[in-house]
Amino acid sequence: MKFGAFVPQGWRLDLVGIEQAEHWPTMLEIARTIESSGFE
Repeated sequence: MKFGAFVPQGWRLDLVGIEQAEHWPTMLEIARTIESSGFE
């Protein structure tokens, strides 16, 4: 069984409630967390 992860990108309204200036840092932090967890 394989699992995947999705980095929020905003177009699915998954960054609602986060200041616009924080969108990129938030996406970057999530991507790094996913990568360090072993996802590719």
